[in-house]
Amino acid sequence: MEKQYYLHRISHEYDISYRLIQNGYLSIGWSKFTDISNKLLGSSDDEFDLLMKEVNQKGGSKSSLKRFKNFNIGDIIFVPFLDKELGIYEVESTPMPISSLKNIIDEKILDENIIFENEKLYNTQTAKYIDLGFVVKVKKICRKRRNLIDGNLSKFMTIPSTNINITQVSESVNNLINDKNIVSLKNSITEKISADVKDTILKNIHSSDEFERLVARYLSKKGASYIYILDKESCTQGDDADIIATFEDLKVVFYVQVRYTKSQTNDFVINQIMKYKEQKEAINDEYTYIPWIISSGTYSQKAKTAAQDNNIRLIDMDEFAGMFIDCGFDEINNI
Repeated sequence: MEKQYYLHRISHEYDISYRLIQNGYLSIGWSKFTDISNKLLGSSDDEFDLLMKEVNQKGGSKSSLKRFKNFNIGDIIFVPFLDKELGIYEVESTPMPISSLKNIIDEKILDENIIFENEKLYNTQTAKYIDLGFVVKVKKICRKRRNLIDGNLSKFMTIPSTNINITQVSESVNNLINDKNIVSLKNSITEKISADVKDTILKNIHSSDEFERLVARYLSKKGASYIYILDKESCTQGDDADIIATFEDLKVVFYVQVRYTKSQTNDFVINQIMKYKEQKEAINDEYTYIPWIISSGTYSQKAKTAAQDNNIRLIDMDEFAGMFIDCGFDEINNI
């Protein structure tokens, strides 16, 4: 089969997944399928779909697992990281269960409190299983700054999916590998003006309601099918989300906590949105639920660590300004 190119985000257990990829293993979640891992990995796409029906897996995110199982030796994987960098890797093996690493990884890669139990990774300190079910061996080709990607790749970076086939823009990836994308004019302009946009937003937004409406406007311009700004009284059990945005075509739902503050946002907000996340994930439907927190202030280190551990995206005003520039300013006054 012809070489394929994929974008793959580290969407589960970021801290451990990051250490694994640093040591040559790209991971994905789905540890609940440990018992059927070999059957799943050996399935055709049609067999995979039947298997998902048998186990009553309705969530739209199963497509990401299907693509992961189809990674082949020689394929190129494009991996964004949290530090505004990205890595480009070549696949060196077929995908395998996480248990295949049992005799390979040790405390030099993972903490001594991370062990294998029942063919899964287990944290003895927290007494919880780690939701990583599958890995594939990869070789690093290069690591680049995100501002070097061209417009073709930028379009795929906005798609809210764990992974996606980007073979149609393979030339852009190869140019990046070979340093032919010397500079992205769009990203260079964005970097130049984002500070001014950030300051202008902060000077003209005077309340939580106005900030929520601005975030809702952004999600609308990105193509959300439905957007709801929640009543504060709807969150009564320690859970909290301010905006729900549904992208119907993608079967993806973003639930966003919006923090209008000049101070530092602490880790308690992670607990709030985690409770909301747990409620939504208890619904076995066809949607994938993605939590965001957007703050006009900064984040404490505890908040950053908790967000990484729980796969929650933290967005500060520097990043939000760049996101807003990307989607354009028309209708900005309608907040």
